[in-house]
Amino acid sequence: MVTREGEGKSNNTHKNMEEGGLKNIPYREAIGSLLNLSNARRPDLRYAVNSLSKNQNNYTLEDWEKVKQVFCYLHGTTNYGLHYTGQR
Repeated sequence: MVTREGEGKSNNTHKNMEEGGLKNIPYREAIGSLLNLSNARRPDLRYAVNSLSKNQNNYTLEDWEKVKQVFCYLHGTTNYGLHYTGQR
């Protein structure tokens, strides 16, 4: 049987988020910032950010840890990028 990603999560996600202290985590704000960055400057982030954005309504602590990993990746790759120069 084929199931959708996230179907195994609890139906009481809002209750679980409040009990687990997850309601104070700025998950949506972080995802919004990463989406903006991935669209504007960092196409290497698109897959990871799009995958994480699917869980905005019922994220877990594991999802939040993955968001923090993306920010750590960004911190380590600040000098990476594509540099375009004029024609020679």
